[in-house]
Amino acid sequence: MYQPGPVTATPELIAAINADLADQRERGRAAGGGGGGGGGDGGGHDGEVAATVLGNILRGLPKEECYERWCKIATAHDPAWPFTGRDFERHYRSAARKAEQIRAEEQQVRAQWLGRLPGGIR
Repeated sequence: MYQPGPVTATPELIAAINADLADQRERGRAAGGGGGGGGGDGGGHDGEVAATVLGNILRGLPKEECYERWCKIATAHDPAWPFTGRDFERHYRSAARKAEQIRAEEQQVRAQWLGRLPGGIR
């Protein structure tokens, strides 16, 4: 039987957790009507599409790869109002700002936790 034990909080693990949390937050905002933005396809799924960009930035993907992945899911609910390159640029700018904020918060939390370890291990 598996016995849980301590998990080492590596920067990679923290980044992966933050990327997943960002995806989840954006899906929640899109489902609740808040934070989804006013542009895109007018079908309430702009936030979901934007969330993938944030998750990909947090995973460290370059802009070009973020765009390629965005293109695969940026299918408008209303074909009369399709996503465009301008939508990607809007999503990317917003996601880059959010990613910077998340990473700064991550560093603060990491510093707090490391300061609590015996001997101030860094």
